[in-house]
Amino acid sequence: MPVFYAPEISPAAPTLPPDESQHATRVLRMKENDALEVVDGKGNRFLAEISSINPKQVSLRIIEVKTENKRSVHLHLAIGPTKNRDRIEWLIEKAVEIGVEKITLLRAEHSERAKINLDRLHRIMVAAMKQSKRSHLPELHDLIATSQFWPQAEEKEKYIAHCIEGNKKGLNAIDGSDCVIAIGPEGDFSEREIEGTLAGGFVPLDLGDMRLRKETA
Repeated sequence: MPVFYAPEISPAAPTLPPDESQHATRVLRMKENDALEVVDGKGNRFLAEISSINPKQVSLRIIEVKTENKRSVHLHLAIGPTKNRDRIEWLIEKAVEIGVEKITLLRAEHSERAKINLDRLHRIMVAAMKQSKRSHLPELHDLIATSQFWPQAEEKEKYIAHCIEGNKKGLNAIDGSDCVIAIGPEGDFSEREIEGTLAGGFVPLDLGDMRLRKETA
């Protein structure tokens, strides 16, 4: 059954937005009475049928509403975007699929990417949410300097993964009920940035002995 994204949908106004209406009519060639699912990105999934259809607006009959409870694990991923666009897009896609709640893009001292196309990333996130049958769309925050981000992080548990040797916690130490994990760009965080995280209450995290691509980490 096809899945559509309509952030403003409600039983009182059961319609698809223009872009999804066009997809339903011109790409999928759907017709009246066809069944579909709609997610709003806020945890609600609507089982519906098409009541009227044209390329500008598809109107629906809501059959059932299911609400997906938020997970007990609240994970905030703060990442320095990779130089290769495909890899950061793959990372964002997988983060949505595994249920990350919030994604913040970090502008680190060693970053090789100064700009990011948030609209494109948002479209990738929506597609991943629909494909993985999730109903929650993570928050996505634009690039922010690491020096600004460290003091803003409000999670109960705060971790940073970096390559400099030292005492680090293992992955099994993460409780996960409310945590942020910061992962740097290909060139890692600078020593100054790492010192800043320690002052902000971040704990160094050990991802293991293998050398991992950033998106794998």
